Amino acid sequence: MWRTIFSKIFSANAVILVIFSILILFSSFEVIRQQYISTLTRSLASIADVSLYAIKPPLKKHNYKKLKPIIKDISEKTNTRLTIISPDGTVVADSEEEAEHMDNHGNRPEVKEAFSGKERSTSIRYSSTLEKEMLYLAIPIDDGKNIYGVLRASIFLKDIGDLTAVLKGNMIRLTFFFIIMALLGSYFFAKGISDPVRELSLIAEKVGSGDFNAKIHIKNSDELKQLGDSFNNMTEKVGALFKELKHMEAVRKDFVTNVSHELRTPLTAIKGFTETLKQTVKSSKPAARKESARYVDIILKHSERLINIVNDLLVLSNLESRKFKIELTEVNIINLINDVIKLFDDRIKQKKLKLRLSKTGSLKPIQADSFRLEQVFVNLIDNAIKYTEKGSISIEVNQDETNTIIDIKDTGIGIPKEHLNRIFERFYVADKSRSKKFGGTGLGLSIVKHIIQLHQGTIDVESRQGTGTGFRIILPLQLS
Repeated sequence: MWRTIFSKIFSANAVILVIFSILILFSSFEVIRQQYISTLTRSLASIADVSLYAIKPPLKKHNYKKLKPIIKDISEKTNTRLTIISPDGTVVADSEEEAEHMDNHGNRPEVKEAFSGKERSTSIRYSSTLEKEMLYLAIPIDDGKNIYGVLRASIFLKDIGDLTAVLKGNMIRLTFFFIIMALLGSYFFAKGISDPVRELSLIAEKVGSGDFNAKIHIKNSDELKQLGDSFNNMTEKVGALFKELKHMEAVRKDFVTNVSHELRTPLTAIKGFTETLKQTVKSSKPAARKESARYVDIILKHSERLINIVNDLLVLSNLESRKFKIELTEVNIINLINDVIKLFDDRIKQKKLKLRLSKTGSLKPIQADSFRLEQVFVNLIDNAIKYTEKGSISIEVNQDETNTIIDIKDTGIGIPKEHLNRIFERFYVADKSRSKKFGGTGLGLSIVKHIIQLHQGTIDVESRQGTGTGFRIILPLQLS
């Protein structure tokens, strides 16, 4: 393709350059020739005008013999041939030839026009007397009333021909040099267009084969560079989208695997204990009835877990819906967190943990959905209590000019580093055995993240295994 583009651009430029160069060459040559002839004509007119002062007196007295030396002297000094013609067309004097040997000049076009009263009359034609092409200029000789002669000045056009031949050679060489340089320029111009297009085509093939790191580098500073930059930007966006799609596909597979596992475990337990219960209810022994009650408790526990999973899935689905809108009110963040902490008083006392809530300075109310924020802090504080066997939990609230910053830290078991970037995914748990022990659904942190994002905020996590975990929430004071 690039060869086709290159050959088309180069060939078109070459043809246009050659045609225009030839046209300019010949038109310039003709213009210069005509300009030179015009200059010679003005020179002849000046010589003729000056010569009239010496010619008029003897011509008026018909002293033709005196005319010959006068015009010969002028001719030698100016390198111009001068001829004097009487009204009947007879040549009475000529600077080059004997007048009596010359033909009647009354029918010469420039002579006829001069006798008709034309101030300047010119002609270019072949001279039968000298057998050469000549430039003629004729002016009338009069006394103010009557024309009694014509002075004709002429010059060989051979001199013009020699000059124009030299000029023509120089112009042809100059034109040839210009064409060569223009063709070189056209070559590099065509190459400057075709090379980036070729590179763009090769990079496009690489991108098409899945290499989204391929970049085009165009040194030009024109539309081709803009095209290359746009292509690179598009490639980056497509690459990012492709990575996101691959990630989403991996998340989807994990989601299907995890949700199947999470649902299958309690369902299997319910099925097994229900079958066992069916057998034990047939017995009337007290021990059997006691065992049946234990099975019923297990069934209830797993049923509650299933209900919690379904409820959390419904909440998450609702949050992800485009139609979902949060109900904004002015919220006192400290009061809201205090209300949530009260829900966990008994569990905190049971585990002998310390929970400290602190703030810096006076806090402004924030614009938020209080019910959804409660869900956030219920999930995070619940997790902190679950995974902290001893030590403390701290909640610090600060504000700057535009945001509220909430840090929730615990001294619990921590999260392995390799799991930190995935803890907000649905059903993803860092330690599945502990998740089963504490009855989590694996959806809590995913719900938390969606609620924070609906409030145009961010949530980040830092953790060290065996040391503890910290979550930082940043919420704007006013939603845009």
